[in-house]
Amino acid sequence: MNKSLLGLLFLSEKRKNILLLLRDGEPRSVDTLREALGESETSLQPQLKKLREKHLVVKEKNLYSLSKIGKVIVEKLPPLLNTVQIFEKREAFWAERDLKAIPLSFQKRIGELGKYRISEPDSCNHFKLIPEFPSYLKNSREIMIFLSYFHPLLPAHFLKHAQKSRKITLIVNEKVMERSISDFRAETEAFLGLENTKIYLCKEPGAIPSILTTDFFMAIAFFPKTDRFDRTYVLSFDKSALCWGKELFEYYKSNSEEIAILPEKL
Repeated sequence: MNKSLLGLLFLSEKRKNILLLLRDGEPRSVDTLREALGESETSLQPQLKKLREKHLVVKEKNLYSLSKIGKVIVEKLPPLLNTVQIFEKREAFWAERDLKAIPLSFQKRIGELGKYRISEPDSCNHFKLIPEFPSYLKNSREIMIFLSYFHPLLPAHFLKHAQKSRKITLIVNEKVMERSISDFRAETEAFLGLENTKIYLCKEPGAIPSILTTDFFMAIAFFPKTDRFDRTYVLSFDKSALCWGKELFEYYKSNSEEIAILPEKL
């Protein structure tokens, strides 16, 4: 793809929107395009002409549709645009996060996070749970958690939700498991003893992010590149984000060992 074609695609919102509108395969007249895009015919005609000149759009009986080349190119546009929008929304935040710990295949799909927001712990109550999480968990039937850090309130919190018959699958790293065994053994054994709970031990090295994904919402906390873990989560309710988070969780679960009986120590 040469530079002029890249410019054609990305230097005009009107051209980009025309292509995305034609992506469904239905030929459209100028009037239909004008109404759908909220543009005047005068503003659309020059853009349609440029798209035809580059063989991305064809015209037949006053109806416009994507050419074969246009279909191939436009099929790749939404994932790329979604990814750009993810990073563009909070450029400084993403520049500071370590994404290397997640597989490249999931990095390439990060645009599936969709309409996310950033949830940060209250600096005055740093040891409290993320405020919105308890209420969100109440609306969740199945909960999957990869816990990369230990918080003293979490063992009792997870046990409370598990005792309400919510299905909970928990993956922890070795440091979290050690703290759970040494300092919160009673709560961890009670959690593990329920029929609707499972605990897995992940021994993969690296700064694996904390993941919380349910049938209602998902959240992921990447490690900063330089500072200590700050419990800042990317939070989304989009279906694509729920699928992305669940598949990432399942990836780590497949590389973890299920704990059937809590050991005396690791």
